[in-house]
Amino acid sequence: MVVCLIAGAMLFTAMPVFALDKLVVFKDINIQVSYPDWPDIMNTMPPGVGIEKAVSNGDCSFILSAVPLDNGTFRNFVNRVIKEQAKQMNVKLTSKVITGTFYDIASTIKIGNQSVRQYVHGLITPANVIYQATITGAAENFNKVCLPYVKTSIKSIKNIKPKLSEPAIPKDFRKYIYNLNIGSKPVGENNLNKFFRTNILEANAALCLKGKVIKTIPEGAVSYSIYSVGNSANIREELMPGLSKKGNFTNCSMENLPAGQYEYKILMDGVVGAIYPFIVRGEVVQKNIETDIIGETLLR
Repeated sequence: MVVCLIAGAMLFTAMPVFALDKLVVFKDINIQVSYPDWPDIMNTMPPGVGIEKAVSNGDCSFILSAVPLDNGTFRNFVNRVIKEQAKQMNVKLTSKVITGTFYDIASTIKIGNQSVRQYVHGLITPANVIYQATITGAAENFNKVCLPYVKTSIKSIKNIKPKLSEPAIPKDFRKYIYNLNIGSKPVGENNLNKFFRTNILEANAALCLKGKVIKTIPEGAVSYSIYSVGNSANIREELMPGLSKKGNFTNCSMENLPAGQYEYKILMDGVVGAIYPFIVRGEVVQKNIETDIIGETLLR
């Protein structure tokens, strides 16, 4: 929801008006959404707030963001961010709908002597990532020039299933490992219990796998590979330590991958049993960060 504040502020940046009604499609491993074919304003957005797409025609702006739900419930997260936004700016909610999987919020924001209206539509994906699409514009013109894009653009956002590079063969795999989830933990955090589910990672974040061994596995039987979608090739193959005894586990490693789209493949005796697509955002600024937990596995 932080990006809503950014959207409102960006509206008043002087730029030419382009009345373009054509829609183009943004698509990643989680969602697909149509957005107006307006000039890009990503270079005006602050880094580190999860913005995936930002465009404006001078009258309206469209911003798409994606952030992992790292703690709490979806509903509580949305309500908490609404309260935080209200503390920072003069915001008046005109409508609010929050369910277990999506939310619609309309509001008016007072910025100095001007009023800005915005409409927000967000959803949570099966990978526990919250995507939010926002249309923002000056209050006096919003119904005429911005409101049409609420239905045609931000309401078009939907969950999708990504195409994988190869099929997984989970039959025998599931006899040994159960309830797997890909995720991460806060950057700089050494406690593996801080794991949260997500398939969008920042460049300096750990790549984690959480699950349960339900049948004793021969040591060295489980390995993983990192497949680069951009290069159409496996770029890393390693044994996954510590997965032999029965019990819950969390395994995290620092992969130091450049921005891009990848697949995390889990293998048993060389057979791919599970594939988890994920995205890395940003660039690695410090190599070998958290080297004390590389490959460390928490068993409990």
